[in-house]
Amino acid sequence: MLPPKPIALLSIVVPLYDEEAVLPSLIQRLNAMRATLDIESEIIFVNDGSRDGTSALLNRAAGASSALKVIHLARNLGVPKAVQAGLRLARGEAIVIMDGDLQDPPEMIPEMVERFSEGYEVVFGRRLSRARESSLKKLTSVLFCRLLNLFSRLKVPDGVGDFCLISRHVQLRVLAAKTPVLLRVAITLLEYPTAYVDFHRPARHAGQSKFTVARMGRLAFDSFGAARKPR
Repeated sequence: MLPPKPIALLSIVVPLYDEEAVLPSLIQRLNAMRATLDIESEIIFVNDGSRDGTSALLNRAAGASSALKVIHLARNLGVPKAVQAGLRLARGEAIVIMDGDLQDPPEMIPEMVERFSEGYEVVFGRRLSRARESSLKKLTSVLFCRLLNLFSRLKVPDGVGDFCLISRHVQLRVLAAKTPVLLRVAITLLEYPTAYVDFHRPARHAGQSKFTVARMGRLAFDSFGAARKPR
């Protein structure tokens, strides 16, 4: 039995790139979720070089709430580096990392907090289904995980993405990593006690995915390299 893990402060890190269309709903749902928690929480938005109205919306939101913090990156550096920027600012004993397109539902966070408080160092959101994703995207995601598990020492569970809650110990280990890899790979490599919260992933709330095939390919290549390294 794992010892319970108390949380005084929960940090929520959200990387964003050109999410002007999603941001108002995202903030509304995050604030509604935070109101249901019996612990203090903070939201750290990382603006990853957005070119639309994301910056202005974030500045207005941060001006209206001391619980909202914003990091503006000078240019688009990609999700792993944006997440690392948010993790450096996070002060909580537990940190949630989630996408900003509302495909990672904020309403799942209380259940993730509950599992974390049971003593786990990592709680992954595990997708049982994916609404309105192309067959090609689903296939490439499955193939990536299976090839990674086959040709490396890593065992990434099916359905797991980067939606997760981690402890401060895991936070510091992720920040120490030199190569920007997929978050699920970086965390799985650490082999901490892990729990899962299952959910059906909804369709993107608005806009289009900014994750290009080329960028995904580079991250996959780096992730394979990291997973193949000896302990």
